[in-house]
Amino acid sequence: NERKTHEVIVQLKELVGEQRKRLEQLHVDRNDLITAKKRLKSQERELDSFRTEIEKLENINADLEHEVKNKEKYASEIEAKLMQLESLADDTKVREFEDKLRVKDRMLDDQNDSIASLRRAKERFEAELTDAEK
Repeated sequence: NERKTHEVIVQLKELVGEQRKRLEQLHVDRNDLITAKKRLKSQERELDSFRTEIEKLENINADLEHEVKNKEKYASEIEAKLMQLESLADDTKVREFEDKLRVKDRMLDDQNDSIASLRRAKERFEAELTDAEK
């Protein structure tokens, strides 16, 4: 009987040891899960931030595209006026008008560069958004 009791006690000690190991592993797994949840929440906030930024950039882009269309319209009007002035053959007025036209043309080029830069920024944010979603 003592021998059987001793064997049962040894088996129980082994079971307790195994259970302790399992419990320790569960604690480790639980901590890993908590850390992963925190990281996921952080990434979700970052993703929301990226989405908000993309929306802002898309709005800016739409505004700039609208401005470009308006400026293209104004450029055609300016060209029509230039043709009228050329027909008048008044060299001084034509030169002044051409200078103004060149300045406006440079401004349009600068704005087109800004639009291109914003489009690239939008594409970067979309790529980051795609990466964040993965």
